[in-house]
Amino acid sequence: MLTQSVSLFAPAASAVFGASVAAAAGMLLSPLEESVFDSSERMLRPLVSVQGRAVNFAFMDKKRSHAVISGSLFAGDVSGRRVIICRRDPDAGAGPVAMTRVRCKKGARQPPSAARGGLESEFPSFRQTCSHCGRLAAILGAYTPAAGIAMNYRKALLGTVALLVIVHWHGARATARGPCDDSLAQGIPARDAAAPGGRAFAAGLRGLTDDEREAAIRKELLSGNIPGFLRRLVPIRLTSRPVDGPLVNVVICAAPDYLAIGSDEDFLLMPMRLATALSTAVDFGFILPTPRMVDAIYEQAVGHFAPQPLPAGSEMRSTSYSLHHNELVAGQRAALGVSLGDLIAGDKKDLVLTNRLRDHLDRVAIYGWHTANGKPIQPLSTVHGWRYADYSHGTRLVSTKMFVDGRVTSMFAAMADGRLAPILSNEGMIADVIGLIKSLDARAQAVTASIR
Repeated sequence: MLTQSVSLFAPAASAVFGASVAAAAGMLLSPLEESVFDSSERMLRPLVSVQGRAVNFAFMDKKRSHAVISGSLFAGDVSGRRVIICRRDPDAGAGPVAMTRVRCKKGARQPPSAARGGLESEFPSFRQTCSHCGRLAAILGAYTPAAGIAMNYRKALLGTVALLVIVHWHGARATARGPCDDSLAQGIPARDAAAPGGRAFAAGLRGLTDDEREAAIRKELLSGNIPGFLRRLVPIRLTSRPVDGPLVNVVICAAPDYLAIGSDEDFLLMPMRLATALSTAVDFGFILPTPRMVDAIYEQAVGHFAPQPLPAGSEMRSTSYSLHHNELVAGQRAALGVSLGDLIAGDKKDLVLTNRLRDHLDRVAIYGWHTANGKPIQPLSTVHGWRYADYSHGTRLVSTKMFVDGRVTSMFAAMADGRLAPILSNEGMIADVIGLIKSLDARAQAVTASIR
């Protein structure tokens, strides 16, 4: 019978894992066990780097006797935390089930996540272990090549050790935020405790004209009636290797979901005209994404929501349609177990920034609503007039501060830079973005002023 060692984890540890943890616990390890512990250290360090905080971990024992797998000893506190299960097991049979049962008994918040990449390619059953298998793969995929970290899982995770990596999330913030800290959202006013929730705000829109409705949306947004989770930005990583230069690593900071009115407990994902979206974004220190950014956000999202189109017709622009679609999106969030603050995509089409608008200042640009195959339902379009907005439209805020090889850079400057612009947009440079936004917003500002 083969039995694995069980090690206590150190809750306050930062980047000190592996054999050093076992030594601190007074354990005597065999050469094989030391190799396993050392491999966990190499795997956890990238997580610490991305998280910007401590990453806890735990171990459970697993025994195999006459093809029967058992084991229930568990060391580590997973209560209220998300769990990533990383395992190396050639039989890939009862192991995942046993570990999941232990996880459930210990009170972890979400279904466990299995590392993809090398492990998943070797053992397809990893796909069946959990419903959130992309998070660790995205983190390791972004950091492994750049950091030169050697992660040969076949050689590193020897034997049948079950390693449980416990990622200690702060509240509902489930996505590693890297450089996208809270300072980037300081331009959004604090929400008044007496501000209406999403349902109450929607009720107040009944009977208003389209222009009056748009003015009410703009006023509510500028007052700061926006859920807290949308103020916690997440990193989107883009890379490019110019013909005549080294690899360029870019990080843009995006809201985890589309702009909404209300609180975390009661919010309405709010469709709005392009001019309203652009002017609100700029006032807060943000910009709208390009189609290239929309694709990257979908690729890196924790939750890929299936588009849920409603019957076409004049009601598409109504508040009742927006409310109904909001409920459908909320239902998907609950079904997938996605928390507020997780990066999600697929629930709306994006209002986007594109050079096409220069020749169509009286239009709205939309793109996206990706399906499971990664292809968007909506190609880039400027068919609709500037007043148009329906239930399927969403406004994703992207900070005007971005990071190029770790250095803070202006998004406006980068879009006009021949070297950086192709990383951000399939169209290449988008010069004088501020001037374009002012031109697009001028007519809407005049309409809003007349209503006041």
